[in-house]
Order: sequence, then C-alpha cells, then structure tokens
Amino acid sequence: FPRSFIINLPVPTNYTGPVEIFGLDPSLESGYEEVQGLPLVEIITDYEEYIPTKHKIDLIVKDLPESLKKAIKSFILSCAARSARGQEHSHNSMLVHVTRYIQVQNQIARLIKEELKQIQQRLQYGEGSYPDHILEEMEKIWREDYIPVTEKVSGIIKDDLIEIQNWNRIKENLVSSALKIEIIIANGSAKDALNYRDHEKTGLSAIIIGGDKLSRGLTLEGLTISYYLRATRMYDTLMQMGRWFGYRSGYLDLCRIYTSSELADCYRHIALANKELRDEFDHMVDIGGTPVDYGLRVRTHPNGMIITSMSKMRSGERLRISYAGTISESIVFHSDTDKVNNNYSVFSGFISSLGTPLESQNKKNYFKWKTVPGTDIVDLLNNIETHPDSFKANSALLAQYIKARIYDKELTDWTVVLITGGQGGEWEIGGHIVTCVTRTILKSYPGKYTIRRLVSPSDEWLDFDESEQKAIMENTIAKFKRGNTKNKEMPTYPSGEIIRDTRSKKNGLLLLYPVELTDTDNKKIIKEVGFALSFPKSDLARTVEYQVNKIYWQQGIGENGY
Repeated sequence: FPRSFIINLPVPTNYTGPVEIFGLDPSLESGYEEVQGLPLVEIITDYEEYIPTKHKIDLIVKDLPESLKKAIKSFILSCAARSARGQEHSHNSMLVHVTRYIQVQNQIARLIKEELKQIQQRLQYGEGSYPDHILEEMEKIWREDYIPVTEKVSGIIKDDLIEIQNWNRIKENLVSSALKIEIIIANGSAKDALNYRDHEKTGLSAIIIGGDKLSRGLTLEGLTISYYLRATRMYDTLMQMGRWFGYRSGYLDLCRIYTSSELADCYRHIALANKELRDEFDHMVDIGGTPVDYGLRVRTHPNGMIITSMSKMRSGERLRISYAGTISESIVFHSDTDKVNNNYSVFSGFISSLGTPLESQNKKNYFKWKTVPGTDIVDLLNNIETHPDSFKANSALLAQYIKARIYDKELTDWTVVLITGGQGGEWEIGGHIVTCVTRTILKSYPGKYTIRRLVSPSDEWLDFDESEQKAIMENTIAKFKRGNTKNKEMPTYPSGEIIRDTRSKKNGLLLLYPVELTDTDNKKIIKEVGFALSFPKSDLARTVEYQVNKIYWQQGIGENGY
C-alpha cells in the first residue's frame, strides 16, 4: 500500500464491474446484502474432453467443444443485433482465452476459422448436406437466450439503446454480420494485427484467440462474447484477464461470458474482496487515517488463490477473523432524518419491552437488564437499519452471527445496558429519561456522519459484578506487567480482550448509547442511538481469513474489536 493516502474514485453508473456481473454472495460472512449478477454468465462443462484444464504444450486439439461453437453463433447474433440497433459501424470483438501455449492457441484458431467458414457458407448459400438447419438453431438461441436476457437486463440497467428485437430484424442482418467477421491470433508467433483504427468507418468484427497478450494491455473494442477458461492463482492477474469489465452502453444485454463454475466462483469471491477493501479505504478516509497508520486487510480465498505475487505482499500476515471474542460498535450513522427516527422507534420499543430495569442500578449512570433472550437481540438487529458503510457493525450480519451461535446453544442469554449520565441533553427513550453522551463528528458526507469511537472502555464490563470486575482488572494489570512496559503508565481501565475471554459463551452484552453528535465547535448536529455488541469467544464460530498489513496486525485485533 502507499504511505500517504488512498482515495476511491467514484464508479460511473454506466460501468459494469465484477459485482454487477457476478454478484455478491451473503453466505460468505460479508455483511452485504445479496446482489444477483447480471444474467450474462453461461457456465460450461463440456470443454474438459477437448481442452483439459491442465494440459501440456503438445496438446492435440481435434475439435471444438459444442459450447465454443455456440459462442461463435452467439457472436454472430450479437453483431447482427447491434446492426439492427443502428450500430453497424461499431467494432465487435469476441475473446477466446483458453490456454497459455501458443501451439495450442494456433490449433484452436484453425478450428474456429473452419467452424466460422462453415457457418458463413450455410447462412449465405443454404444448408446443402447439413442435417441441422442453421437458421432454426440460431433462432432458438435468440428466442431462448437473448430475448429473456434483454428483458432482465433492461429491468436492471437504464439504457435507452437496449431494446428487445424480433427475430426477423436479426435475420436480415445475419449474413452481412457473419461475413464481416475476421479471425485474429494475438500471440508472439502470429502476424495478424488487431488494428481498430483502420476500420473506424466500417467497424472491425473479429474473433481474437490468444493467451498472455489477452491477459493485460490489449484493448478489445466492442467486446461482446468471451470464451474464457484460463485459470490463475492470483487475484490481480485474474482481474486483468477479465477483459469484459468496462463500458457497454447500448449492447450490455448482448454480452456473454462462457466460463467454468470454478472461475465464476473465483470472480465472485474477488468481487467481494475488492468491495470490502474499497469500503476499508472509505472508512480510513472517514476517520482521518492514512495507510501508514491504518490497518488494512484483504479477504483471502479458501481454495488456494493468492491476492498477488509473494514479492508484492512482502510483510503481509494471514489472520483469521470472526465476531467471536470481539466488540462491534456503530461509528457510522445515518444523516437521513426518516431513517434516524425509524431506528429510534425500534430501539425505544425494544427498551420498553424489557420492563423494569434491575433496582440495584437505579443510582448508576446506566439502566441494566439481564437474561434477555438472544432471539430478542436478533429481532432488534433485523428491525434496525444500519448505514451501508457501517460494515464493521452491520446489523444484518450481526443478526446472522448471533442466530448461528444460538443454534449451537451459545449467546442465548444477554445483558442489555442503556447508557446515561453523559454531557449532552436529556432524551426520552423506551420510557426512561436519559442524558446523552456526546461524540464529535470526524467528517460528514452525503447521507452519513462518522465518529472515531462510541464505547468507553469501562462500559464493556457492566454485565459483571464487583468481584468479577476486580478479577478482570487484576488480570489486566498482570498482562500489562508481562509485556514491554518501559516508560508506560499502568492501565486504569480493563482490557477488552480479557473481558471477552472471561464472559461465558452463552452470554453477550448489548450496549445502547443515546448519543448527541456534535461538530468540532461542539455544536449539536443530531441525536441518534448507537449500539455496541461485546461477544465472548467461541470454538464453533465460523471465521474468515484475511491477508493483513503490518499496521493491522500491530493495532491489536482483539482490543479494537475488528
């Protein structure tokens, strides 16, 4: 990572990236809502007999898989559809990337040239001795694939140029579109030239077969069909090979990616890792951090893929992360009044449902309830709406985690603490008059406010009695003395890690903070309800592995609750 700053450039609305194409899977413990990818990916399974995933340089390719033959027909259909939409002079490209070996690429190029020539002749002169009718076959692809996909894409993407076309309009453009297609080999041994500039007036339509040259640096104009089987173990290289990401105004619905289920899963995983990292960048900027002092992480792949080459990762460390043994606190808040009010109503109703707090706490700066069912905490989290950028305290993901722990007979009993006695104004919530805590807004962006921390360190042990708190403090001091304590003052508040180690696996703590958010001049901006959940350790909780930088490691994952 660079040292001074990382700033996300906003993604244009007409850009189609990995999330749009492959979607997001919420089952990967991501905290994001499920995103269905566009219906452009066709999973193929028939290639292994012809082009094995693992093959040598001397592989003999005798024929093309049926899926590749279909992809060629689809390319002709996409070219014809673009012509019918008035894009007859636009460039059209098809990518075939199935091997790194030049000898194998040349064989596949020869077979594709033969297949294309047969299709061109059958479309131009009729069937002859062929038992299958090419027009019927292509009409079937159009009706069963293209029309339904266009209907779906036009319902997701706003593009006035995308329209459903009837078969007769496509049929009129098939012959001219097919005859225009060239075969270009893009590798070191080929003399073919991919020169779009020479075809600016008429548009170049080409099927490009290659390997390393297609991996990076080569721009494919008007890419519609991709036939891709080339595997790699590195995130960054795989993303570079994904030439189909970009801008497809007017013809996104005509694009197809023919690939294996394994590669599609890899791209879906990288889409998630990429989104998480970008959100980390935004969070770092929100709290005024820089890469030199902020811990950054990238989600690793469970089946052996690596993020980039080992030389680039250098000091990166692998770390398994879970909510178990951590604290999650809300530090990103909505600025939208309706959402703030809706969340307040949910929190207030929840507190009211708890009944009378423990009498022994009446004179304390908080109200406390014990033995609250874990299912009630799940319901609360499902009913509030955290800000989308609150990815470290995402209510939906927290609810999923607690529900899974309850299934394993953990986190069944909770302590709920409503904090009061702050420096802010009074507020009624759930039938109780409280004095708000105050927190300074670091930066405000459209739709959100961000603070540095919500929880006071001593609040996290409020579910323990005095003798338990005394033991926790003694253990905190003992741990401090065992460490490197030169020129450091003794701790005056308990270790969050020791608190969570001490807590029973059945017990969780929910802290609720009526909070006044103020600007740097201490001027009140808005009242909100913040929350924090402190989790005990668990031997059964699912973990997610990340590659983290040295700063993330040094900041102490347990203490920061990440």
